[in-house]
Amino acid sequence: MPWKSVWMVGLLFSLTACITVPEASPPRAGVHIRNGIRLLKRGNCRAAQEQFEKAIRVDPDNFRAHFGLGASALVCRKPAKAERELEIALRLAPSPRWKDRVRTLLAVARAERPLRHRKHHHARMRTGVDLDLIIVWMEE
Repeated sequence: MPWKSVWMVGLLFSLTACITVPEASPPRAGVHIRNGIRLLKRGNCRAAQEQFEKAIRVDPDNFRAHFGLGASALVCRKPAKAERELEIALRLAPSPRWKDRVRTLLAVARAERPLRHRKHHHARMRTGVDLDLIIVWMEE
């Protein structure tokens, strides 16, 4: 019976018209994290920070994104930002080993803050950051 075929085709067309095509899914946080690590390896800490910030916008509770942003802020000599992000990373840390690593970077960030009791307000304790070690941790 051809009318059943026509009816089925019509039904299919009407159903497909009702189906909305979802918007392209947002990029996963992992893509931005990998880009951030790659940029940090090249010494481009500002661009790395932007990638980690994008990852956080996609997934606000992503430990690696907060850790990466904190580490890259530390490399860029922004200890206050590093401290804020590393404190978040500490709360999100997936294991005691990662908590220890975050605490290590937090100590460096706190040591890099301006020392107000010194004669010069902008005096800082220069501790240095082992970028290679941070990269190794982030690539695990």
